[in-house]
Formats: sequence, C-alpha cells, structure tokens
Amino acid sequence: MNNKDKERTRNRKRKILINFRVDEDELKFIKAKMLAANVTNREAFIRKLVIDGKLVIKDYKNFETEMRKANYLIGNVATSLNQIAKRINSTGNYYHEDYESIKSEVENLKKMQIEIMKCFGKKIEED
Repeated sequence: MNNKDKERTRNRKRKILINFRVDEDELKFIKAKMLAANVTNREAFIRKLVIDGKLVIKDYKNFETEMRKANYLIGNVATSLNQIAKRINSTGNYYHEDYESIKSEVENLKKMQIEIMKCFGKKIEED
C-alpha cells in the first residue's frame, strides 16, 4: 500500500473492509440488479441491500410524462379562461358552450391529476 492509499484509508468514513466471493452467475445477477436500479457504485448498492434488507427502485418516467400532459391541460384551461373573460368583458354576454368547454377541460385535468397521483402512489408504496 503506497502513501496515497494509506491517506485515503485514513480519511475514509468507513474503515472496515468486508470481502466475499461470488461465482460468475452471481456476479452477472448482481450487475443486472444494479443496472435495473440504475446504480453504478457496487459497494453502496450491496451495503444498502444488506443494511436495509431491501432495495427501492424509483422509476419516474411515467410521472414526467403525466406531468407534461397535466401542464399542457393547465395551459389550455388558462387560455380558455382568458378568452372567456375577454368575451364577457367586451360583450357582457355569457355563452353556455364556453362554460361546457372549460368544464370539460377541467374534468380532463382532474383525471390527469388522478393518473399522476396513481403513478406517484405506486412509488410511495414501494418505499
């Protein structure tokens, strides 16, 4: 061990080294699990599994998609509200079709939020 390695060891938070052996199939299995968990640090991965007894994999791909859809719908609702407000302010008239249109968009937004919460709820259950 050279001086640089000794210095690194001395400054480590975790100073105790544990080694164990695996065969090729076990190593492939560990690597596959790490890949599925999107983890690159094998030491941290194994330590987490051993200490906690479980591994939580968080996948937010669907969450991001659902959020984009919800943001799009929110923009539509805001635009519709602005158009309705301008029309009412300029004419003093209220159109039932406008109300139904905005009501429909709000219902779509509510459904989208429910889907987002379902995606998020699945992640919470895994934790």
